[in-house]
Formats: sequence, structure tokens, C-alpha cells
Amino acid sequence: MCVGVFALGGCGARAFLHLDRRVLWDDLRVVLGGGGNSTVLLHGSDALVIDPKMLGYTQRLRDEVERDLGRRVRRLILTHAHYDHAGGATDFAWAGAVLVHPNTRARLLANDQGPCDREAPPAPRTRDAFRRSEPVIFDPPHGALLPVCALPFVEVTSEVRLWLGGEEVQVMNLGSGHTDGDLVAYFPDRKLLVAGDLVMNGFRPHIDESSGGSLLHLADTLDRLLGLPFEKVVPGHGDLGGRDVVERQRRYLRALEEDVKRAIAAGAPSEDAVVGEVKLREEFEDLPPIPGDPFEKDVRRMYRELHERGD
Repeated sequence: MCVGVFALGGCGARAFLHLDRRVLWDDLRVVLGGGGNSTVLLHGSDALVIDPKMLGYTQRLRDEVERDLGRRVRRLILTHAHYDHAGGATDFAWAGAVLVHPNTRARLLANDQGPCDREAPPAPRTRDAFRRSEPVIFDPPHGALLPVCALPFVEVTSEVRLWLGGEEVQVMNLGSGHTDGDLVAYFPDRKLLVAGDLVMNGFRPHIDESSGGSLLHLADTLDRLLGLPFEKVVPGHGDLGGRDVVERQRRYLRALEEDVKRAIAAGAPSEDAVVGEVKLREEFEDLPPIPGDPFEKDVRRMYRELHERGD
């Protein structure tokens, strides 16, 4: 059993990189690890993939869907722009729609080193155009990758509802938190939520400040997620879980907010003083941090966010 801090070696690396396939229904499966967790919905001769992983793990996922399951991936959903989740998008030559938040699209284009990175990228397809059109087939030479700017992005600012093989899939932006461009996918008939890195199972919540992440915004977004009647959640990392996983992540953030506010109200005169006062609550001691995210950093982030908000 893996214990201690999630690290780039030992059991932490195995938890992050080891592929673990789970068939939840005949037509829906998840592939945990190999970067971010992936979800695959099969419908007719096509497939939807949520978060296509990175590097060689993307190729293994694509081969499994296209060769072993005999489907073509026509739609991708990217929950955010981080490479371990979105890095493999350019491997799917048959994709006719890549659903992203506008901030995710902008970040992917800004980081692109492909052959058209200096050209004006094509405009995103509108929601109406997406509804009217069939997927556009890109067929580059065998083994070639699409440049990011050639991906057929469809921007999602609030909600898009897909109907795939008679099933509804709700693609939603319920708020920021992990980054400023987070999407989730909800399967109402299955009560299944695919949450990306808004939810971690087995680790403390994690934000990327350089990509617009915020602890306070994440707590608010988790409140909204818990307003959905889901029963099972696919987190960005870690094992499948239930509502209790999301509830615990929210409790951690609300407890941190309360404890930092209490230290300030008690007269702690500075950020360093608050760090000295606020300790990790016992109920969360079994949750390791993501590498580089010790509890002290969360306290400092919360202090600064409360200060910026005027609290």
C-alpha cells in the first residue's frame, strides 16, 4: 500500500503512471494513471475521450480504443490545459471536436511549439456550428501529429449538452479552482461525474496559481459540484470514488479557511505568524500533498487570497 507523500519515485510514481483499466459499463470505461485519469464512452462506431493523457500513454489509450475496441475517437473533452491531461490531444487525427474552456484553449495555443505556432490560429467553432456540423476528419500522414492550432476547438463557457448514441453528456464550467479553465462532464443517466483535477482522491486539493488556480474559488466550485446528483466521481488523479471524496476535499478547504481566519482574528500580525499558528487538522493527516505543495504553502495561499478579498 502506498503511504506518505506522493513523489516522483516509489509508490507515488506507480500511482501516477501505472495504467489501471476499469469497465464501469459495457460502453463506458476509465483508464486510471498514465498521467491524468481518462474516461471513454463508446457510442456506435465512435468514441468520446475525456482527457487523453500524455506521451506514450496517449498512444496506448488510442490503440486500445481504435484497434482493440474498433472505434474512432471523434470527440475529446479536455478538463484543463495541463500536459498530463491534455498533452495527447494532437494524437487523435479523427477528432472532429475538442471541447475546452476558452482559457484552456488560449493556454494550449500559447504553449504550442508546432509548425503553425506563429500563424494566426483558426477561430473556435461556435456552439451553433458545432450542433449543425458533422465531425471534420483530419487525416495526416500515418504517425504524424496535428499541431495544436489545427485542433477543432469548441469553446465551452457555461454548458454544452451532447447526445451520443441516445445518451446525454453535460459538459460544464461550474467555476474555476484548479485552474481558470476547468470543465467537468456529467452523465446524468449514470449519475457519473468526471471532475478533472478539481477533485483528487487520496491527496489534498491542488491548485495551479500560475494557471489562475484559487483555493477559495475551488471551494466554491466544489459546492456547485455537490449540487449535482452524482453518485460516482472520476477524479483527476487517484481511484474512483463517491460523493464522500468531493465532500472531504471541500471540508479540507473550508477548514483551512476557518483556521486562517481564526488566527487572523486572534491577532496573528503577519503571514509568517499565521503559518506558525495554523496546523493541519488530524482528520486530514492521512492525505498526502501533491509534490511541492506542503501544508504551509496552502496556509500562505489562503492567507493571501483572504487578504486580497478583504477578509
